Amino acid sequence: MTEPRIEVLSIGAELVDGSTADTNAAEIAAALGEAGRRVASCHAVGDEPAEVTALLRGMMQRCDVCICTGGLGPTRDDVTREAVARVCGRQLKLDDASLRAIRERYAAKYGRAMPQSSRRQAMFPEGAEIIPNNYGTAPGLAIECGGALIICMPGVPREMRHMLREGVLPLLRKRLPPARHIRTKVLRLFGISESSL
Repeated sequence: MTEPRIEVLSIGAELVDGSTADTNAAEIAAALGEAGRRVASCHAVGDEPAEVTALLRGMMQRCDVCICTGGLGPTRDDVTREAVARVCGRQLKLDDASLRAIRERYAAKYGRAMPQSSRRQAMFPEGAEIIPNNYGTAPGLAIECGGALIICMPGVPREMRHMLREGVLPLLRKRLPPARHIRTKVLRLFGISESSL
């Protein structure tokens, strides 16, 4: 059995304009490596819907798992949900349980009512599995589409990190064939050039 091909897509204008380093892709690759999985490539794209959609379509044609971070927030430039729905040919549907959880988080964490714009965070492509976010307001999602599994997580590093460990890695263990065990060893050499090795 061949190893599943996994690619990572980081979404956000701040990642491609140089104002924010993409730490999520490196963290995802490291966590998957520890779990015996290898990331084939990582990509970054801004908030332009057509660009996100085109890159996601290309990834789906060549890989088994597309892991996306970013673009799940409440603002107009958070376009990941819409791009996934478009690529999969699905409608966005409101998930009442997610909406309730977002309202409760706003009340508990911020002591105020949920802004109407945050309702977008409870919209998911039809058939998507919702991945809870216990550290923020944007739930993640997983959806089978065109022979690939698309997984989307928030771009906020702390939220992504917890969702990756608590939701995504267990999901991949269930959905993918057993991982091979990867061992690594770091050799620190001095007094010899890399080309001499």
